[in-house]
Amino acid sequence: MQDASAPCEWKTLYEAAVLECDLAKLRQRIVGAQKVVTKRIQCLDGTVSEAGQRALLDAHNVLCDLFKMAGLSTLESVQPQKSEE
Repeated sequence: MQDASAPCEWKTLYEAAVLECDLAKLRQRIVGAQKVVTKRIQCLDGTVSEAGQRALLDAHNVLCDLFKMAGLSTLESVQPQKSEE
Protein backbone atom coordinates (compact mmCIF):
# COMPACT_ATOMS: atom_id res chain seq x y z
CA MET A 1 0.00 0.00 0.00
CA GLN A 2 1.10 3.54 -0.69
CA ASP A 3 1.27 5.97 2.16
CA ALA A 4 -0.52 9.25 1.48
CA SER A 5 1.62 10.90 4.12
CA ALA A 6 4.75 10.37 2.00
CA PRO A 7 6.19 13.57 0.48
CA CYS A 8 4.14 14.37 -2.60
CA GLU A 9 2.36 17.22 -4.33
CA TRP A 10 -0.63 17.45 -1.98
CA LYS A 11 1.55 17.51 1.12
CA THR A 12 3.88 20.16 -0.29
CA LEU A 13 0.96 22.42 -1.22
CA TYR A 14 -0.76 21.74 2.11
CA GLU A 15 2.36 22.71 4.07
CA ALA A 16 2.80 25.87 1.99
CA ALA A 17 -0.79 26.90 2.79
CA VAL A 18 -0.53 26.15 6.51
CA LEU A 19 2.78 28.00 6.84
CA GLU A 20 1.82 31.03 4.70
CA CYS A 21 2.08 34.26 6.71
CA ASP A 22 1.17 36.70 3.93
CA LEU A 23 -2.61 37.15 3.99
CA ALA A 24 -2.49 38.37 0.39
CA LYS A 25 -1.18 34.94 -0.68
CA LEU A 26 -3.08 32.79 1.81
CA ARG A 27 -6.30 32.35 -0.19
CA GLN A 28 -4.41 31.24 -3.29
CA ARG A 29 -2.34 28.75 -1.28
CA ILE A 30 -5.37 27.28 0.49
CA VAL A 31 -7.41 26.94 -2.71
CA GLY A 32 -4.51 25.33 -4.56
CA ALA A 33 -3.84 22.84 -1.79
CA GLN A 34 -7.55 22.10 -1.31
CA LYS A 35 -8.01 21.24 -4.99
CA VAL A 36 -5.12 18.78 -4.96
CA VAL A 37 -6.14 17.20 -1.63
CA THR A 38 -9.76 16.84 -2.76
CA LYS A 39 -8.72 15.29 -6.07
CA ARG A 40 -6.44 12.82 -4.26
CA ILE A 41 -9.23 11.85 -1.84
CA GLN A 42 -11.60 11.25 -4.74
CA CYS A 43 -9.03 8.97 -6.38
CA LEU A 44 -8.44 6.73 -3.37
CA ASP A 45 -8.63 3.15 -4.55
CA GLY A 46 -7.40 0.99 -1.70
CA THR A 47 -3.71 1.48 -2.48
CA VAL A 48 -3.37 4.07 0.27
CA SER A 49 -3.00 2.95 3.86
CA GLU A 50 -5.61 3.83 6.46
CA ALA A 51 -3.12 6.25 8.02
CA GLY A 52 -2.60 7.85 4.62
CA GLN A 53 -6.33 8.24 4.11
CA ARG A 54 -6.63 9.83 7.56
CA ALA A 55 -3.79 12.24 6.70
CA LEU A 56 -5.63 13.36 3.56
CA LEU A 57 -8.93 13.86 5.39
CA ASP A 58 -7.18 15.73 8.20
CA ALA A 59 -5.46 17.99 5.65
CA HIS A 60 -8.81 18.69 3.99
CA ASN A 61 -10.38 19.63 7.33
CA VAL A 62 -7.46 21.83 8.39
CA LEU A 63 -7.55 23.72 5.09
CA CYS A 64 -11.29 24.34 5.47
CA ASP A 65 -10.79 25.57 9.04
CA LEU A 66 -7.83 27.75 8.07
CA PHE A 67 -9.93 29.35 5.34
CA LYS A 68 -12.67 30.18 7.84
CA MET A 69 -10.25 31.43 10.51
CA ALA A 70 -8.56 33.73 8.00
CA GLY A 71 -11.94 35.33 7.33
CA LEU A 72 -11.76 34.62 3.62
CA SER A 73 -14.78 34.36 1.34
CA THR A 74 -16.36 30.97 0.64
CA LEU A 75 -14.00 28.18 -0.29
CA GLU A 76 -15.20 26.84 -3.61
CA SER A 77 -14.23 23.22 -3.40
CA VAL A 78 -16.10 19.99 -3.74
CA GLN A 79 -16.37 17.94 -0.61
CA PRO A 80 -14.17 14.86 -0.70
CA GLN A 81 -15.88 11.62 -1.57
CA LYS A 82 -14.25 8.31 -2.31
CA SER A 83 -15.04 6.91 -5.73
CA GLU A 84 -17.02 3.68 -5.59
CA GLU A 85 -15.23 1.32 -7.99
